[in-house]
Amino acid sequence: MVLTGLGKNDSATILKIEKSDVESRLIEMGCYPGVKLKVKYIAAFKGPICIEINGSLLALRNEEASKIVVQL
Repeated sequence: MVLTGLGKNDSATILKIEKSDVESRLIEMGCYPGVKLKVKYIAAFKGPICIEINGSLLALRNEEASKIVVQL
């Protein structure tokens, strides 16, 4: 399942980051395999997704969030 498939307040663990042009940027922001996250907010009309990761809030566009494979 990818991050965009989660709902508000769902928690998950990152399994992998799919190869893409934003892969290195996501890793630099703390999104790497084994890290736990929680979905805090989901904007309407396919807007950004806000996640809590390592004690910080991170807003991701749907294109970026769709590259993060997670497990509930």
